[in-house]
This record gives sequence, C-alpha cells and structure tokens, in this order.
Amino acid sequence: KADGTGTSYRDGDSILLNASMTLYAQWQVVSGTAQGYDYVDLGLPSGTKWATCNVGATQPYEYGDYFAWGETVTKKSYEWNNYKHGTKDLLTKYCDDIDKGKDDFVDYLNMLLSVDDVASFKQGGNWRMPLQSELLELRAKCVWTWVDLAGVKGYQVKGSNGNTIFLPATGSYDGSELFEVGKEAYYWSGSLNSSANANAACALSFSASRLAFASSILI
Repeated sequence: KADGTGTSYRDGDSILLNASMTLYAQWQVVSGTAQGYDYVDLGLPSGTKWATCNVGATQPYEYGDYFAWGETVTKKSYEWNNYKHGTKDLLTKYCDDIDKGKDDFVDYLNMLLSVDDVASFKQGGNWRMPLQSELLELRAKCVWTWVDLAGVKGYQVKGSNGNTIFLPATGSYDGSELFEVGKEAYYWSGSLNSSANANAACALSFSASRLAFASSILI
C-alpha cells in the first residue's frame, strides 16, 4: 500500500498477476553505517542508534543467529551443561550471589564485558548489546505495531522522527528445539537482572498481544 503497509516481497520473489495491481516500494531508512553494518536514528532522547538487523542477519526480516546470554557462538542445543559461564547453581562469571557461584564465587559484574557481548564480538567497533535502560527507552518512546514484513511477523518500531526498525518474531530455543517462530521473541539486553536471581538477565519479550520485560534464564 502507499503508506508502506500491506504485503511485502523479498528479493527474487515471483508474483502471479491475474488482475491489474499497483506495487509500491518499501524503503528502509538508514542513518549510517559502522564497521559495515547499518544503523537507524530513531530520535531517542539518549541518542542511541539501533541496528537495522539482528546479529547474523543481512536483512531486517531475517531472524539472525541465536545465542545464550554472554556467549558468542551458536550451538545445536542450549543447556546448562554446555553454558560457557558455568551451570545454574555453579556460575563462574556474572554472579552476584555467593549461593549461585562455583566455590562461593562472586564478581558482581552486572553488564556484559565486550569479550562476551556478541554484537561487539561479531561486529566490532562500538557495536554492543543494548542495556536494560535502552530497551526500556525503546519501548516507551517509540510506537510499536505488529506487522508482516516479507512474510515475517514482528514489530515495526517507529521513532518520533518517523524512522523505523523491524524486530522479527524469532521464537526461542528450549534445549535443541526452536519454538514459537513467527509468534513471539525474546531479545537479550546486556544487563544481568540482579533483582531477580543470579542466573537471569533482562530481556524484552513480545508476541502480537504482549510487549513486556522479562527476567530470562541465561541459556
């Protein structure tokens, strides 16, 4: 449609025409590029710029890769027994509770270091995971609309300046199974949720009917 909504098509898609129709271009505003990755200025008070794609994706409608919190490689299965920073009650990093640390370990780190930040690790430069406060700002200062982009469900997030990003409903892993693709998503922040427990991080969770902040276990 002329307002940018309606059915979207990916590059290379074939369309069977059986009646007269009008096609409109859908433009993705890009404010700049850093280390070869595009970002968008949404006019947020903090000045935070947001990536146009998830880590591992090359188009906004692609889901990208899936990671446990504080890890930088994808896995076939996401379990406590293969988590990089310990197990559920024997953490070796990012622990502020002596009862959850291995051999009473605590380091009181509540934000990801760059070596464990997948955006920083994969994309370099100043790229990083968002803080909890930045996710809260994105939620509060933008208009969120559930849409279909190139056949992929998710949220169009529109800033006060009219610029947008798209967050696809990626689903989430439970062990080796990927669930609820196209229906819901959990987007990590780089912040540990110290108010919950020592094995949870702050995340933005959503579905078509829900947009909330969650305390998600690290795997």
